[in-house]
Parts: sequence; C-alpha cells; structure tokens
Amino acid sequence: MKRTFLLLLSMILFTACHTEEKVAESTAPQEQGGGAAIITVVSNDSPAAVASPRVIIYKMKKDYSRNVPVTLSEDKKNIVSYPHPRDIYTNGKLALPTQLKEGYWLDNRGINENVAFLSYTYEEYSQLTDAPDLNTLYKKIIDKDPIKEMWVCGHRHNYKDVVFELNNAISFKELDQKFKRLK
Repeated sequence: MKRTFLLLLSMILFTACHTEEKVAESTAPQEQGGGAAIITVVSNDSPAAVASPRVIIYKMKKDYSRNVPVTLSEDKKNIVSYPHPRDIYTNGKLALPTQLKEGYWLDNRGINENVAFLSYTYEEYSQLTDAPDLNTLYKKIIDKDPIKEMWVCGHRHNYKDVVFELNNAISFKELDQKFKRLK
C-alpha cells in the first residue's frame, strides 16, 4: 500500500508540473481490494489530477473468465504482478470480468496485454490464506497468450452505465473509432 501510494504521489507531482495533457499509469499491483490500474490525468482545463481505473475490454481465445489473471513480463518468462487471495474482490464480490456482447469481456481486475491465466478459479484462489510462491504460480499458468483482442476504453469515471455504453459501441462496430486497441 505504501509503495503504491508513493508511486501515485510521485506521478501526480511529476505530471502536475506540465501544462499539456499527460497520462501516466501505475502498473503496481493494487494492495487492497483489487481493481484496475490507476491512471493519473492532468489536463489543461484542470490542475487537479483525476484518478480513475481504466476500462479494458477484451476477447479471449478460450473462456478464462473464471480463472485468476496474472501479469507476465514482456518476454513471458516471469510473473511481474499477481493478486493476493484477499485482493480478488471488489466491493465484497469476486472481481470476475463482466460478460459483454459478441464475446467481449469487461475487466474488473486490472489486466493488460501481458495477462496470463492461472488454473486457479477465483473461487479456489479466494480460499487460499496466502498467495503461492512465484514458481508455483508460474507452473499454474494455463495460457501465456490468451487474448485475441484488447481495447482501452477510457476511464470508469467517464461512464454513467459502463456495460450499456460498451455494449452499444460493440453493437454499432465503433470500437476502432472510439478506443485504442492494445492487441
């Protein structure tokens, strides 16, 4: 928690010194409550930083929606981020992704394009008292390249009804017009 706070504070101080719009992302794992990575935005209109989880939607090669995600290094040889069993909850519920239209999923955990999925389901993982060591977790990876498509769709605070609005963008084939494709 302390490391995440210091990282976020340093990003805010760094970006607050600039007048043009800047976006900085914390890839540090969330220490409490899980959730998506934090984005700090400083715009010309407001000197104040706004912290909000980014909205990620994706399609998988297979349905791993019940499997715990971890983040791998670029070369996929190491796990660089993983949740503690207590951190796979959001608002007291397991942070499973939300199913959207046409095979898309809305991330509720904080994944990125280097995601891999473990053989542990959220339910199984939540029963553990501590996270397994990195070697054990790495051996539990069932797919190191599970994503067919991934999009960054802004920030949660920009949506009144994120599921409804994303489903509309999917239905009207507007993803490439409105959002940034990561993969």
